Formats: sequence, C-alpha cells, structure tokens
Amino acid sequence: MNTRGNIIRLVAIALIALAAAWACTKEEPAKVAVVTVEDRYPGISMGMLKNATLADMTADLVAEAGETKITGADLQSMLQELPQEYLPQLQKNLIFLLEQRVARTILLQEAKAVGVTTEGVSDEEVIQGLANHVAQTATVADEDILKFFEANKALIGEATLEEVKDTIQAMLLQERQQAVLTAFIEQLEKRARIQVNREWFEQQSRLTRDNPVDQARLSGKPSVVQFGAPSSVTSEMMTPVLEGLQQKHAGTLNVVFVNVGDEAILGARYGIRSVPTQVFFDKAGKEISRNQGVVDEGDLAKEVARVITN
Repeated sequence: MNTRGNIIRLVAIALIALAAAWACTKEEPAKVAVVTVEDRYPGISMGMLKNATLADMTADLVAEAGETKITGADLQSMLQELPQEYLPQLQKNLIFLLEQRVARTILLQEAKAVGVTTEGVSDEEVIQGLANHVAQTATVADEDILKFFEANKALIGEATLEEVKDTIQAMLLQERQQAVLTAFIEQLEKRARIQVNREWFEQQSRLTRDNPVDQARLSGKPSVVQFGAPSSVTSEMMTPVLEGLQQKHAGTLNVVFVNVGDEAILGARYGIRSVPTQVFFDKAGKEISRNQGVVDEGDLAKEVARVITN
C-alpha cells in the first residue's frame, strides 16, 4: 500500500471538505439599497434630479454629475451672478438652483459626446446645438399634412391644400420636434449618472418645501393651485370661481393661490410659463393635470372631481 499516496489523498479530501464548509457559512455581502431623490422626496424635483442617487459625501461636495463635481461654493457663485432681488427666494430653493446646474452640466457632456461643436462657443450655443442635433430626426410626411388638412377644414375655411401646406408642415414639424426633444430629455434623465449629497439634500428639502404649494401637496388631501398675478385680468377672473370650489369642498380640497410676482422662483420650479395656470394634484401630491388661461367652471369642476376621486 502506498502510504504517502493515501496521506495526500486524505489531505486533499480534508481541504475540499473545509472549502465546502467555508462556502456554506460565508455571508453574502450586504446589498446597499439605491435610493433616488424621487423615492425619498416625491415631487420635489421636476427635472434632472428625479433619478439622482442619494449618497454619502464630504461636507463640501453637493453633487456629482458624470465626472463633474459640484460644490457648495459653486452654488454660491451662481447666486452672486443672479439678480439680487431673487436672493431670499433662491436661498430657500438651492435644490432648484442645483438642478439647473446639473442639467446644464449633463447637457454639455451629452453635446460633446454626440459631436456638437464646443470650442469657441458659449454654453447656451452648445446646448442649442444639441437641441438642433436631436430635433433633426423629426419629420413630417405629405400624408400627415393631408390628414391634418382634412380634419381641420372647418378652421381652414376655403383655402386649398397647396395654399396652406407650408404652414401646416411648419406647425406639425414644430410639434414633433418638441415631442422628440421631450422624449430625449426624459431618457437622458434616466441614464445620466448623478449623485447628490444625502445630508445636504435632507437639510435643503425642509427649506424647499416651506411654501404653501408643497405644504398642500404633503397634507394628504387633493389640491388645486393657481399661479397667477394681480395684474393679470384672467387671473382675477378665475379667482372667484376657485374660491367657490374652495367653499364647496371645504375640508377635503386645498385651494392655493400663488402670486408669481412675489414667488418667481416657486413659479419657475413648477414650470409656469404663463398666468393664470391651474395645477391639479391628487391626495398623494402627484400632479394630475394643468390648465392655462380661463377655464370653464364646468370643466374646472370635472377636474376637481377627478383629483378628489383619484
């Protein structure tokens, strides 16, 4: 009997058994849950920061957008470049300011990646170049023009297709370019690598939400918010209608009026481009719809019923 060979085999068997036992008892590394801004603070961002990951960072660092680091000092520099009358509002909305900085950074990175000229031109020109690059994929076929013409003869009147063809094509092309750009931005928001400082964001979220709109959205009740201005005749026309709904649904519906003249940054944060604009939120604070200008009282009541039952 080969004693040496038996010993080697026994040692090999023992090592295999030991390895198997170690594999069975080895603990799997703990998986770190990825938490996004939208997960933790629903509705606080309406743009690039929605899908940003909350991360532990050094105190001086606010965010990372791709390879670019953004510090608190960077945001303070941005504040100094903006009209000083907005400073009190901006200091409560540094998240909004950060979102603008991150969006610009990501768009400039994307422009460079797709070959848009960046040398010797301003950031605004680079971003416009990216928009043109993306929008060029939108097209309008002759059948689309004909379809629109046939569907809108009552509005077009007696004009022939040849007379209005160029106008219809320009209008449809603009709509499709906007749709292409919107889809591009939505996809970019999802795939962009963005991290924000968890502790900084928690502190700033309390300041950002210290306003009537966010407080209404966090109340657990549906809300209607009108962004208007005293100088706007149509805003003043809608006010008594909304006040009537406020009385009718007292205790079950928030009705909030925001003067964008006094709250320009809040209006910008909610993407308000004209007044009046009515924005409807469900009880979870999610935007359901929005209207611009004067709205028929009956249509307004239907929208209110929709958010109450949603």
